[in-house]
Amino acid sequence: MARQLLETSGALSESYFAHGRTYETMKQLVGLGSVLGVALALAPAAHASLILQGLTPITGAGLGSEPTILTIQSTGSATTETGCVSFNNILGASMTGAGVCTGSSGDVKTGSSQTGTVLLSAIGSGTVNASTFAVIFNADQPAAGPITLTGLNVAFYSPTGTLLFQSGAVSCTTAGLTNCAFPATISGVGGAGYQFKLDAAQAAAATAAGVFGNMNNVVGLSASASNATGGPETFFLAQVVGAGTPVPEPTTLLLMGVGLIGLAFARKNRSS
Repeated sequence: MARQLLETSGALSESYFAHGRTYETMKQLVGLGSVLGVALALAPAAHASLILQGLTPITGAGLGSEPTILTIQSTGSATTETGCVSFNNILGASMTGAGVCTGSSGDVKTGSSQTGTVLLSAIGSGTVNASTFAVIFNADQPAAGPITLTGLNVAFYSPTGTLLFQSGAVSCTTAGLTNCAFPATISGVGGAGYQFKLDAAQAAAATAAGVFGNMNNVVGLSASASNATGGPETFFLAQVVGAGTPVPEPTTLLLMGVGLIGLAFARKNRSS
């Protein structure tokens, strides 16, 4: 669609120079620019993320009883850890673009209630949606010490295993962290943790893909960390209401701005 609009814009520019139809042609160009900006803004963001909502750990959502989806812990003297769980409880180190876990699952803890895909119906109470779905990261480091979360993405599958949606890279910049390097963590496992939610673009895309239209849809997760000297690190899912609003990606905001500027020019020309 964007390419067709740009080609049309180029044709109109040639018409403008050839025939001198300044006013009418500029109106058409501005109108096309407005449509192009809005269309690009509504398109799925290429680098949208799971967004850290803040550095204050969340504790008031019954987190100790929420479903744990992934538990990872480094082995031996290693200070890095990685793990993944995908549909049919396939374990691995990381998740492919097709939503399948691959690689060694040596860091994944497979004890009772430590790792396993989760149905949307098992999260919180009632119907979970894009604005209430949250991933909680709980790191159990010695003396509540630091850790760096190097990767986190979530995948949603239909009850039969079709990949519906997969999130992009994790981001902690809104909460003031560079590269998701947590200076301190929370002692204990499962009682509290840091909340990640889908940003505005991902929330809209996931909803459009039917992720939250069936509470029997399945959730998988992939995560990795460095500077890990203890553990285990747990990731669990929660339904969080009113504890943070998904933040639009900068790219999304820029494209929306392009569309609004175009609409403003179009309105000005009409008034002239």
